[in-house]
Amino acid sequence: MLTPGQTYHFELRAACGAEGFGRALVSVAVASPPSSGTFSVAPRAGVAGQTLFTLRCARWEAEAEDLPLSYLYSLLRADNASAPLAPRLIDAELAVTLPEDPRALTPLQVLVCDASFACSEPAADAVAVAMPPGSFSAAAALEAWVCAAPETRAPPPPLIVCVFVCETVLPSSAGAPPCRRAAAPPRRAGAGAGGPLTAWREKDYETRRKTCN
Repeated sequence: MLTPGQTYHFELRAACGAEGFGRALVSVAVASPPSSGTFSVAPRAGVAGQTLFTLRCARWEAEAEDLPLSYLYSLLRADNASAPLAPRLIDAELAVTLPEDPRALTPLQVLVCDASFACSEPAADAVAVAMPPGSFSAAAALEAWVCAAPETRAPPPPLIVCVFVCETVLPSSAGAPPCRRAAAPPRRAGAGAGGPLTAWREKDYETRRKTCN
């Protein structure tokens, strides 16, 4: 791998018997990525879908022939994949609302690139994103139920079972549109014998619970 900011000289020599040899020279300058800048997010905490968070880059430098700089702001998901918050921008600042995140802190990052696409990725910044007041998260409620001890937990409300089955089980079934098979919620969620929801509960809830400890 070539080092950014360095110039490399390459020489090719070719011989042809008694007729002598020839050579060719070429020099390659490796572009340096933008440097010396900062990345920050404000405010440090807010509400999902309501608070306007400002992601800001400042004092990034590059050679004049490598301008302008561009900025790609992203949210770092739990699986470490980047989810862009906007298309690549020339502006060094982005104001955006953020989605609900069950994690205590939501990591945000930026990729700063010059016109030659030499890029720098400063350390991610993180903010706390809370659920809106009075909102209900079926996934969070079911997760708390799954992680509770079997002898202390009560049967989950039908709404929680129905929503979680729609979001988690059905999309993974071949050719099954989300919620199509859960159009009729059970009368007594988690109770009774037989039936697809009861079978799924016995098979999957206990498997998921093993990962909660």
